[in-house]
Amino acid sequence: MPMDDTPRVPNTDAVSRAATLGSVAAIAFIAFIVFMAGKPGLAPILFPELGALAYDVFRRPRGAWARAPMFLIATPFVTAMLGTFITRHLAYGVASVLVTVGLATLVVQVFRSPIAPAISAALLSSISLRNGFRR
Repeated sequence: MPMDDTPRVPNTDAVSRAATLGSVAAIAFIAFIVFMAGKPGLAPILFPELGALAYDVFRRPRGAWARAPMFLIATPFVTAMLGTFITRHLAYGVASVLVTVGLATLVVQVFRSPIAPAISAALLSSISLRNGFRR
């Protein structure tokens, strides 16, 4: 029996349907987070990178971020904790931002995590406090 070397083309209707469902799921997830962020004491759960992460994970369930669920949780958590620690111990300025970004980048590299948006999660607490957000 001869080998067929023609590449398989995915069913574009199925791919389009899956992409649409992924987009709807991401929008629903973000809407829920926005709703929850309106509750007293829960506003810090809303950060801009959450939208990018949710969209990519739901839209591309076989993508790098979706295939690393432990890193998806651990990397932003660790970098946010570092950022909070630095915010509490260093005055806001160029030095504190460089230390925060440098340590967050180091965490991503040491973990070998594909979740690069975790770097900005480290700055969230310092930016929030700088802009007067205190809850």
